[in-house]
Amino acid sequence: EVDLDYCKGCGICAKECPVDAIEMVKEEK
Repeated sequence: EVDLDYCKGCGICAKECPVDAIEMVKEEK
């Protein structure tokens, strides 16, 4: 689960995840 108050959507977590468990997907609004 993502803390949306903390997450800015920068993608650093996905790049740094050693097992590629995080994927950034653009959300259409």
